[in-house]
Amino acid sequence: MYIAYAAFGKQTQHTIDVNGEIALQPDKRLEILNRNRTMLNENLKAVKEWLNQYGDLFEYTPPQSGGMLFIKYNLEINSTELAEWLRKEKSVFILAGDCYGMDHHFRIGIGERKDYILSGLERIKQALKERFDI
Repeated sequence: MYIAYAAFGKQTQHTIDVNGEIALQPDKRLEILNRNRTMLNENLKAVKEWLNQYGDLFEYTPPQSGGMLFIKYNLEINSTELAEWLRKEKSVFILAGDCYGMDHHFRIGIGERKDYILSGLERIKQALKERFDI
């Protein structure tokens, strides 16, 4: 069993090395970066539209780069409690702001497929309606 795993591990490493070499070629690297920038910008636009529908319930500063968005919320619930509740009740993962010393904030990633992000936001919408009648 160990030998088979080791052989599988070597094949996987070889595949990663080859893919890494391809991704680092200048034309391919630019293609990947442009694709990722486009995806992040489109996802950020969709998340901003979703947040803006709630008026002053949410505040945010768009990220300068990268795929993480910190969101401040105006609800009477601790960020860890909010994160755990969403995870348990709606299978949505947000990172509690208290991890960064920022209660009443949470962090979400926007570097995923847009339909996946929109599905998570829809679950949050349902949760907000159920618990806070928003």
